[in-house]
Amino acid sequence: MRVGLHGQQGRMPRKLPLRPGDPRPHTRVLLLFKRYWNAFGASACLLAYALSYIFHWPKEYSLAAATGVLIGTLIELKLGLEHGRWAKGTTTYASMRQARRDIVDMLVAQLSGRYSDDIIIVGTRLRSIVDLLREVREILETQKVRVPQRIRLYGIEPAFAETMVLPGDRPPAEQQLLNVQDMAFTTAALTDILRPSSWPANVQVSVAYYREIPSSYFFLIGRNDIVFGGVFWNAEKASLNGPGAPCWHQSREAPNFQELSDWLHNRVALMDASARHQAGD
Repeated sequence: MRVGLHGQQGRMPRKLPLRPGDPRPHTRVLLLFKRYWNAFGASACLLAYALSYIFHWPKEYSLAAATGVLIGTLIELKLGLEHGRWAKGTTTYASMRQARRDIVDMLVAQLSGRYSDDIIIVGTRLRSIVDLLREVREILETQKVRVPQRIRLYGIEPAFAETMVLPGDRPPAEQQLLNVQDMAFTTAALTDILRPSSWPANVQVSVAYYREIPSSYFFLIGRNDIVFGGVFWNAEKASLNGPGAPCWHQSREAPNFQELSDWLHNRVALMDASARHQAGD
């Protein structure tokens, strides 16, 4: 396993093209509205109702809008409870893609918080992780990072990933070709994410590589949140799928949070102890 800090103060790399299926960039206003639409709606309804008294407008319209916001909020609560989103200390998601919004919120909260603590992300090829960190970095452009923070990434070593052939219906030669193409894109994206000048001055990002077929991924976000999920083998495509599989979030309120945290930190300590440290470019 190799570890290195990558990136230089210097020439800006070219902007990486979006691949099919990658989410398009959102503006800060759209992100805020998407996350807090019911709060904005309720505030607008209250304002309209108050103005109706001042200007003698019909109150039925503002009441109808307020009813719509209330019904929408109740539906959101019902769906959240059905998926376990508000169970004590534990949240269940159908996939990491479904959990993405909450993961981004947790990462931003830690990075912009008052306490310095590591964020540890153990992934596979880091393709989805890099895309998620782009969104976090975009949000941090409008927020202040008060204290030094560190993001530690762990992923499959590119040379190992390029030659990784799995059992399945896809021929080995085709697998290797796809692996090489995939890792070329991921390596370029990592170079951008690891560039110090692209983050606030207090944020340091590093990457470590391991050489094994992964079975899980996880986020250790400070001392308060853990998000973890399994990596499933797809025999038909002869590939591994992490982001599309179920995942879970545990906060400190979860009964077994400390045991899970100790186990995952122990696994990371083993990775670090067996690492060969190498300076970045």
